[in-house]
Amino acid sequence: MGFLKGKTVLVTGAGGSIGSQLCREMIDQNVKCIRAYDISEYNLHMLEQTVPRDKMRLLIGDVRDRVRLARAIQGCDIVIHAGALKHVKFCEYNPDEAYKTNVVGTQNIVDICREKKIKKAILISTDKAANPTSVMGTTKLLAEKIFLNAPELDESVTSFSVVRFGNVFGTAGSVIET
Repeated sequence: MGFLKGKTVLVTGAGGSIGSQLCREMIDQNVKCIRAYDISEYNLHMLEQTVPRDKMRLLIGDVRDRVRLARAIQGCDIVIHAGALKHVKFCEYNPDEAYKTNVVGTQNIVDICREKKIKKAILISTDKAANPTSVMGTTKLLAEKIFLNAPELDESVTSFSVVRFGNVFGTAGSVIET
């Protein structure tokens, strides 16, 4: 994670299990500033209890809201997009919401990163995107395709990368917890 040293990093979904752990790990990498972006005021409050406030700004916002997202991304060097609807059963019962957050929200990230000439954008995905059998897996696969095909669309200065996580122990709704 040495590439983060001295950088301003936006983390979407910063209050979630993976996003908050990334924020905690980045503090030790001498980042200039972490912009912790999440729709949940409570989750940001909980994050604030575990991460030194001097290097972090807490931003309430939704990846669906392009105007708010653009303001949050302005001036960043790196964007880590961990924000998503990730609970399979909730996505099954609310497929339109899963699509708006996981697909439209991801397209917003890509478009704004291009506009703002962000150097690097990383999408946090899931093993459920491999041969998906659920709405959540399908929407995350679409998000991956948006990220992976982004460089093909223009001569963007942004480097787009995807990383998949499997079941992460101790996360909300994980197999062990369930």
